[in-house]
Amino acid sequence: MNDNPRPTFEFRPVPPAKHDRRRILVLGGAAALLAGGVAKVLQLVVPNLTEPPPPLAASASASTSTSTAPLVEAASAPISPTQVLPTPLPTLAPSPTAAPAAVVLAPAATAQPPLAPTAAPTETVAAATEVDAQPTAATLLRTTAIAKELDWFEIGTSVEGRSIAAIRIGTGPVHLAIMGAIHGGWEKNTMTLVQQAYDYFNDNSDLIQPQLSVYFVPATNPDGIAVGTNSDAAWNAHGVDLNRNFDSYNWSRDTFGLVGGRYGPTGTKKNGGGPRPFSEPETQAVKRFIEGKSIDAVLSYHSGIVSVTAKDGGGGVGEPLAEEVATITGYGYIAKWTLYKLTGQFMDWLDDKNVKGVEIELPDQHTLDWAKNLKSMKAVMQTLAEG
Repeated sequence: MNDNPRPTFEFRPVPPAKHDRRRILVLGGAAALLAGGVAKVLQLVVPNLTEPPPPLAASASASTSTSTAPLVEAASAPISPTQVLPTPLPTLAPSPTAAPAAVVLAPAATAQPPLAPTAAPTETVAAATEVDAQPTAATLLRTTAIAKELDWFEIGTSVEGRSIAAIRIGTGPVHLAIMGAIHGGWEKNTMTLVQQAYDYFNDNSDLIQPQLSVYFVPATNPDGIAVGTNSDAAWNAHGVDLNRNFDSYNWSRDTFGLVGGRYGPTGTKKNGGGPRPFSEPETQAVKRFIEGKSIDAVLSYHSGIVSVTAKDGGGGVGEPLAEEVATITGYGYIAKWTLYKLTGQFMDWLDDKNVKGVEIELPDQHTLDWAKNLKSMKAVMQTLAEG
C-alpha cells in the first residue's frame, strides 16, 4: 500500500460564454433524447434490468463496512508475537467516486493497536509459561498423596482391627522408614522411641535433607501393645511372631528363641511363624507399605539385646548402614546370629527386595538411649541423602 496521500486539486467552475448557450441547449436536448432511446433499448434486450443499480458511492460505502469489520474486531484483542497480521487492504480501482471510500477506510486501518509496545508480547509469553507450568494429572495425584501422608495415615490394620499408623516428613525421592514395636508391648519402649523421634524431627524438619522423605511407624503390632508389657505381648492376636512371618528364604512354621526366654522352656514355638509367609494382616500391611512407598532403607527398633544386625550372615545391602549405626551407638554389629536359629525375618526379606535394612536392639525394655539413637538416625539420613 502507498502511504503517501494522493494530492488534491481545487477546480472552480467557469460559466459558458453567452454565444455558446444556444449550442449547449441543443446538444443537451439531443443527449437527453439519445439517453432515453438507449434506456428503452436496454429494457427490451435485458428484461430484468427494471431498476438502475445503486449509486457508486453507496456501493463503496457498503464495501467499506464489510472490509473494515475484521479490522475493528482485531483491534479489540491484544496482538501477540504469533498472531497473523491482517492482509493489506485491497487497492481500489481509480474512479471519480473512489476517493470517499478511501477516506472512510483510512481511519479504520489506523484503529489497529500499535505494534511497538512490548506489554502485549510480555503478557502473552507469561501466559504461555503459565499454561506450560500446569501440573499433569500424575503430578496432581502425587501431590495429593504426599499431602495426605504429612498427617497420620493408616498402612493397614491388625488381626483385631487396630490401625497401624504412619506419618511422613519431607518430600524427597529417597525414602527412609523408622519403625518400632514389631514385638508389641514386650518392646513398647521402641514405640515410644519412634514416636519421640517423629516429634523431634517434626519440630526440627530443617534437619531432614531435601533429598529425603522419612516415614515414622511407631507400632507395627498394635494388638501386642494392647495386651500389656509381658512376654505374651510379643505376639499378634493369632500368637504369631511377626518378625518370623516374612517370606524369606528360611521361613519356617515353627520358630526359635532363647531357652527360658519369651519362647518358653524349650525355646521353640509351634506355629510361631504362621501357617505361611505373610499370613498375618500386620505383615501384609508392612509389605504393602515397603513396596508401595518405594522404601529405600529401614531402621527397625527392638529391645533387650544391645546389638545391631542386618541380613543374617552379613554381606547384605544394609550392612554398611548397620556398621555405621553400630559405631555411633556402641552397640556392636553382629553379622551372623548364633544364639538360635532365625527364620522369616524382616531384615532378610528386606535384603531380598534390595532395601537397606538395619535392626537396632536397645539395651533393655525400658530405656530409649535417646542421645545415641538420635545421633545415629541423623547419620543415616546424611548418608542416604549423599547417595
